[in-house]
Formats: sequence, C-alpha cells, structure tokens
Amino acid sequence: MEENTTGLEQETETTVDSFMDGFDGAETLESPADQPEEQEPKHEETPADEEQKAPETPAAGNENTDAKPGESVEPEKQEAPEAQEPETTPKTWTLRHLGEDKTVNEQELTALAQKGLDYDRIHGKYEEFRPVMDLFSQFANKAGMNTTDYIAHIRQEAKRAEGLNAEEAKRAVELEDREATVAAKEAAEAERQKEQRDAEAQKQSAEQRRMADIQEFQKTFPDAAKDPNGIPKEVWDGVKSGLSLVASYARWQVARANEQAAKAEHNASAIKQNQKNTERSTGSMKSAGADNKNKDPFLDGWDS
Repeated sequence: MEENTTGLEQETETTVDSFMDGFDGAETLESPADQPEEQEPKHEETPADEEQKAPETPAAGNENTDAKPGESVEPEKQEAPEAQEPETTPKTWTLRHLGEDKTVNEQELTALAQKGLDYDRIHGKYEEFRPVMDLFSQFANKAGMNTTDYIAHIRQEAKRAEGLNAEEAKRAVELEDREATVAAKEAAEAERQKEQRDAEAQKQSAEQRRMADIQEFQKTFPDAAKDPNGIPKEVWDGVKSGLSLVASYARWQVARANEQAAKAEHNASAIKQNQKNTERSTGSMKSAGADNKNKDPFLDGWDS
C-alpha cells in the first residue's frame, strides 16, 4: 500500500512540474545526475583470494626491473580533465548621461530606475526648499563659509543660546550628525528589507495562483491535464498574456471547433458543387442523345 501511495505522489509531482515548465516557457531536460548509478555487486574476498592476488604494479614513472624481455608495461591511464562550462556573461547596459557613456549591470539599472520613479517627488521637494537654500547660500558667502559649515555654525549658536559653552555646543552638533547618519542607514536597511519581503510575498502569491490554476485545470479538463506537454503553444501564449490556464485552453478549444466546423462546411459545399456539376454534365449528355434520335436520317443526308 505504501509503495502505491509513493508512486502516486511521484506521478503528481511530475505532472505539476510539467505544468510549471509550461508556465515558465522552459523545456524540461532530464539531467544525467538524476539517474541512479548502477553499482557493481561487491565481492567479498577470502583469505585464499588474497594469496592469489598478483603483485602490485609499480608506480607510474618508475622502471619495472622485474619485467621480462619482450614484455611491455602499459602506463597508467590519466583521467581527462572535465570540461568546464563556459561562464555566463552578466548583462550590462550602456547609459548616456551628461555627454558620457556609463555601463551598468542589472542591479545598478534597477536602482537607477527606482531613482527615476522618485524624480518627480524629489524635484518637487527641491523646488519647495530652493528659496531657503538660496538664502542660506547668500549668508554663508557673506560669512566666508560654505553652506554646510554655515549651517553647522548656526546650529552651534542655537545650542549656545540654550546655555551650552562653545565646546559643548560643538560636541552636541557632532553627536546629532552621527545619530542622523545612523538613523539614515537604519531607515535605508529597513526599506531594503521591506522591498525584499514585498518581492517574496509577490512571488509566493504568484506561485499560489499558478498552483490554484493548475488544480482548476485538472478538474475542468482532466483528459488534457494527463499530458501537460501536449498542451498547445497557443494556450501557453494566452497564459503569458494574462489569461488563466482554464480560460486560455477553453478559448483554444472554441477556436479549434470553429476552424473544424468551417473546414467541414467548406468540404460539404465542395461535395455539393461537385454533385451539381456531375448532374449537369449527365443531363447535357442525355439531351444530346435525345436530339440525335429525333432527327430523320434522310434529312441528315440532305444537310450533309
């Protein structure tokens, strides 16, 4: 009973794998590593067998002084090195920015695309705070500082106004800057983890939808579900365009039925037309024969 259950589970897994290959548009190839290796039966050696063993062959590279004249000693065969699979070249894209070409990989391209999606929001914020930035830039120029140093100076003066001395105010500002840097890193890491969780959730949801689609297809079209590899390419094209497997297969069946009906109608029309042509030809022959019978042989002679 357990062997039958195991066989059924393996058959179900194989069928589902075939469906998943169809969803992914990949071809299934059976890997040689999946085949069980045939093992030769081990032979237990007896003491008599050990005594009859031939002496060991000398190591390769050493001369065999015990070999008799005329006998050749075959060198040990060296195993051929395994062929290394060619490394897959990573995909890259060339972008042009400010007159310069820059080559980026897939990860960098994704990050740039995300920045592009945030451009409008960031540009809006920039335009909102631009007057303030211009004002601070003017004050910094008058004080002989750059904008960053001037903002730090203003913050230190604010700390001194709260009762701290110059050194304490400087340390307080530096501590706030370090805390802000750490907080920014933590926020970026939290955002990265959130995006990763969202991506995994989407992947899991898509997998669940595909499995539910397969189960629905097995219930609706049990005969076709027995051979997933026999499902036409047009059906999988419909799945890739957004249809469910059931809807795509049903649409394909309707299209095939309409095609067969049109073909049958065309064949019936051709047969009917052939029959009409045959009847018309037979009627013409009968009319010609009747005319010949009604003619007077003497008149035919005068007319000839």
